[in-house]
Amino acid sequence: MIKKRVFVDADSCPVKKDIYELTERHRIPVIYVASYRHITDHYPGEWVYVDPDPDAADFYIASHAAANDIVITSDMGLSALLTAKAVLVLTPTGIIVNDKDIPLILYNRYIGKKERAEGHRTKGPKPFTEEDRRLFRRVLTDLLA
Repeated sequence: MIKKRVFVDADSCPVKKDIYELTERHRIPVIYVASYRHITDHYPGEWVYVDPDPDAADFYIASHAAANDIVITSDMGLSALLTAKAVLVLTPTGIIVNDKDIPLILYNRYIGKKERAEGHRTKGPKPFTEEDRRLFRRVLTDLLA
């Protein structure tokens, strides 16, 4: 299966350098999508800048990614839209998001938002580790091969 492109939800992505290195090695085009608040030229590839609205990058990626593209994001709402279109979704921690997992993911997301709205504290994401980076590189390498 040939992968056409890699899209990156780039605003807070901790693995941009890894993505650049691996896509360059495999000669796969990469499109970084970020808000105008995060303009950078650190990594070669196509950079698309969108409004700073929290969902603008998600909407761009959802409307441009196609079946067999790879999208790197930690946004599970975006992941739900993409897996339904046969887009491969990979988190920066190296987890492949499958369509069958989406209902539970979205339910847990809903419960967390509900808890916070009621004033309860919930756990945030775990800190990003070098083990996360190694797993991400292994999985992305496999997807690109």
